[in-house]
Amino acid sequence: MPDAPHAQTPSQAPQRPDAPHAVRLTDLRADQTGVLVEARLDSGDAALLRAMGLCDRSTIRLCRLGEPCVVAVGGRLAPDAKACTCGGTCRIGLARPLADRIFVTVLG
Repeated sequence: MPDAPHAQTPSQAPQRPDAPHAVRLTDLRADQTGVLVEARLDSGDAALLRAMGLCDRSTIRLCRLGEPCVVAVGGRLAPDAKACTCGGTCRIGLARPLADRIFVTVLG
């Protein structure tokens, strides 16, 4: 399914020389925003995040780093980014170990 976060191991992650540098979601500072480019998750965790609106190319703003990590999903800050499925911005809490396996390109 194209909108699912990628269920990949690090060795399977695509490497393109022209791709922007991806960082862990947990490396963002509070209020910093990124676009989801990879999630190294099993299929069950990927499906759960997809159901909450967290999919490839969605924008993610880190609201609070910790346990849980609180993120705002949605809002089109990048030209090809996807908005949240509700049409607005949703906040969700992610367990820190899960957030560590989500990778974003930083906006701005």
